[in-house]
Amino acid sequence: MWEEKRDSRLCGKTKLQFLKGFIIGFLTAIVFIVLFVVVALYVTYI
Repeated sequence: MWEEKRDSRLCGKTKLQFLKGFIIGFLTAIVFIVLFVVVALYVTYI
């Protein structure tokens, strides 16, 4: 019973870590896309 409880908590922690990693990766991707667009527009207009 105790072993099962610990295992479910570990699973939840892993899921939270995965979600955090996914959000960080997603935000990083957005930042890179925005930078790329800004650089592309800057190069186009100059």
